Amino acid sequence: MPIARFVVKVMMACVVLCVVGTLFSMKVLGKMQLGGSALVYSINESVYTTRLFITGFNTFSGLPTFSQFLATDLPFADNPACSPNGDYIAFYSMNLYITDIYGNHLERLTNAEEMMDRPFEWLPDGHRIAFTRNAVGNISTTVYLWDINTHTETLFYSASNIPVHPNWSPDGRQIIYTLFQREPLTAQIYVSDADGDNAVRLTTDDETLYYGPRWSPDGSKIVFFTAFPDQYVQTIYSLGIYIMNNDGSEIQQLTDMDAYNPVWSPDGNFVAFGAIVDGQFDIFVINVNNHELRQISNDIYWESVPCWLP
Repeated sequence: MPIARFVVKVMMACVVLCVVGTLFSMKVLGKMQLGGSALVYSINESVYTTRLFITGFNTFSGLPTFSQFLATDLPFADNPACSPNGDYIAFYSMNLYITDIYGNHLERLTNAEEMMDRPFEWLPDGHRIAFTRNAVGNISTTVYLWDINTHTETLFYSASNIPVHPNWSPDGRQIIYTLFQREPLTAQIYVSDADGDNAVRLTTDDETLYYGPRWSPDGSKIVFFTAFPDQYVQTIYSLGIYIMNNDGSEIQQLTDMDAYNPVWSPDGNFVAFGAIVDGQFDIFVINVNNHELRQISNDIYWESVPCWLP
């Protein structure tokens, strides 16, 4: 009988330790520990303060599990981009920065006087970051690649027809991008070789603007959002988020919300995005298989531009 009680006590202690250990690791590491990953996004708390926020996400249950701010010494940190291996987060603070998930390793990568466009994009190799910039008053835009290992910047593309936010295929052999043209106003999705050759247009409706294309983790699908321009206020309004095959066929609508910047979860079963609801910009996640929608943030702040940590 004493042995039985001892075994029960040991088992109960193990359960408590496992639970505490899991909660501790989730809180301290800021990474998902229970069959999922984590979402990183920016929270605009005031005109002068924008911080990065991490929310754990269980891809088995589709539920958020923990939330915490990512510590940096900068009052402004926006437009996060997660590296493929999850070691680093690139973000914008008047220049391009990277930090680790603990906020311990903060490094400024660029010292640009030109305007920098966001979001940034990691290449599949995990050590190069693509970003665009243009000089004030210059309609041409250039895309650069920054190597975090060699700390060198190389020109990738420069033209008056702007390849907005190129996204590399998982094998690194192709890129998809929106080719933006001001006169006449068009924004169409193209796919090409990684060096920009052999470009093929995937979208066909000249009256619709297509933005934010991203490959699924297995390379078979592309997610994007569509928009229409408002000539009076010089902005765009989203018509919803869609997915299509990597050859442009079988376009399906995921949501008709006023939604932007969709990103795939590492397992390819979910898409996270920012959306405006009742005048407030929040983060949502939708299951691409059954279209179940979950709201991740719901507060008075302005959240935008999510990325996934594997």
